[in-house]
Amino acid sequence: MSKVRAIPTQGFTYLQFIVPGILTQSVVFVAIFYGLYIIMDRDTGVLQKLLVTPTPRLALVWGKMISAGIRGLSQALIVYLFAMLLGIKLHMTSAPLPE
Repeated sequence: MSKVRAIPTQGFTYLQFIVPGILTQSVVFVAIFYGLYIIMDRDTGVLQKLLVTPTPRLALVWGKMISAGIRGLSQALIVYLFAMLLGIKLHMTSAPLPE
């Protein structure tokens, strides 16, 4: 894929260009699927059963948020470590791309 010049990578290798997108996609998909999971809980009646328990509602929300955050960050960490093993140098700054 790096030989194809259809995507202008501005001097980066193809892997350096695509890894940040994979990291972002992993985290966004986890957030989307956890949102869908809550909707599914509501449709199946599980959410109503949880709301009847003496557990504070805020604790239920925080529990789902923390579990989604841990899962998303762990996936991002795995992709980042895999990128390091492949020798991909990622620049974690908001500086503009070199021309």
